[in-house]
Amino acid sequence: MQIALLIFILGIWEILANKDIISTFLFSKPSAIYDLFMRYMENGQLWVHVKTSVYETVLGLIIGTVGGVIVAILLWAFPRLSRVLDPFLVVLNALPKTALAPIVIVWVGANVKGIVVTAILISIVVTILSAYNYFINVDEEKIKMLKSFKATKLQILFKLILPANIGNLINIIDPNKFYMNIKPNFIENKLYIDFKIHVKPSIKNIIDILKAILIANKNSKKIS
Repeated sequence: MQIALLIFILGIWEILANKDIISTFLFSKPSAIYDLFMRYMENGQLWVHVKTSVYETVLGLIIGTVGGVIVAILLWAFPRLSRVLDPFLVVLNALPKTALAPIVIVWVGANVKGIVVTAILISIVVTILSAYNYFINVDEEKIKMLKSFKATKLQILFKLILPANIGNLINIIDPNKFYMNIKPNFIENKLYIDFKIHVKPSIKNIIDILKAILIANKNSKKIS
């Protein structure tokens, strides 16, 4: 039944594209996608793109996760810093990360760096909040016991906080985050096309882009 539904959808898609009811520039069509896939398979370009996507994904995931854990450690070690940064982290976490893609393109460029930076933006804030929450929820009695033996913060970190959260830190790198980091590779490419064709003529400076992101953030909150 599911296969039949899939074939039906693909058939309708192909017919609508052939009849010019939908734009092949925006939606393409199944036969064109299949032809392109086979051509890429034959000339080896598919594996070049796969290799690039995997490289960007893994690099963004590693930098975002390691950087997030380091920042979480600093927040745990310096409670005043945590109180200062807390509202900013909450706002950044609520912001739709893919809405930052146009700004990333302007600042970094629509290349490997742009995609890696977008992947980092998606993963780092979630990692910071998750890791910090794990650190502050370690048994307070154990921390007091170590302090009674004159243990320093560094010793508490390496002897208690990190060992107690090994499993939690591993869980931060889950399949969902891996998918999220792959996602900008496709979204940013699409946004780059839209940016060049539709948005660029109306953008006078970076302030307009910031306004657009704030509006997108406000609309996303209304929908949710």
